[in-house]
Amino acid sequence: MILSDDFKKYYYRTVAKQSDNFFTMKKQKAKHEEDFDGIRIMEISFMPKGSGVSLPPFGILVGRNASINLKQHEYGHYLQYRVMGFFRFYIEVGLPSLWSATFHPRIHYLQSFEVDANRRAREYFGVFSRL
Repeated sequence: MILSDDFKKYYYRTVAKQSDNFFTMKKQKAKHEEDFDGIRIMEISFMPKGSGVSLPPFGILVGRNASINLKQHEYGHYLQYRVMGFFRFYIEVGLPSLWSATFHPRIHYLQSFEVDANRRAREYFGVFSRL
């Protein structure tokens, strides 16, 4: 079957353009997610700027346009999880961190589990560490 030039023009103006838009939309939707080694980091619009939470093994949630520093810090919590395991991580790090961030936000970064997350991230990312 030979296609007319008019049909080819119509096809490329409508069908091909729609499929390009479809793939572009999928890329735009996915641009707020990225994978660090072993865990997905998702930028969430309703989270305050500069905030993040590590919920291994499910993922890391950060506010939109989060800094690489924050992502690396949250990845440091994921590294803690890999060493401690699920229950120990949430008992010794997850719940105390949530409590500290909620009720003592000014000194939250001084808590031992937060300092340890930064240390682990620095060791993991090496010269690329922003912490």
